[in-house]
Amino acid sequence: MNVAGRHGPGILLGVIAGLMLLSVAAAARVDLRLFGGRQSLRAATRTLLGEVERAAEHFGSDNGECPSSLEMLYAQHYLVGAPRDAWSHPIKFSCPGAHNADGVDVSSAGPDGLFDTADDLTSWER
Repeated sequence: MNVAGRHGPGILLGVIAGLMLLSVAAAARVDLRLFGGRQSLRAATRTLLGEVERAAEHFGSDNGECPSSLEMLYAQHYLVGAPRDAWSHPIKFSCPGAHNADGVDVSSAGPDGLFDTADDLTSWER
């Protein structure tokens, strides 16, 4: 019996390719956290906040109302999944926003994971 078993070498090659992709994705995340520095994490989170804002705007244009939650945005495919900042913390969202009454407020708790502290990133303060 050969090493690939009865399924042939295609299955084995597929598994190896899948493992390689997973290791590349993991290395990219580790690279951002360890070598990208604090500014890269902040920049990635700011980009995410902008993406959530745009998703809410598109939802509003399509539906004539403000989305009530992030869950609504990804349930209706305006977002790919539940957004998390570069530190893996959930994003805070309100529509209409207290700071942006005609749009949304989107914020990240920042590196400390606590909202309403000095390291927060917000859509209304750029």
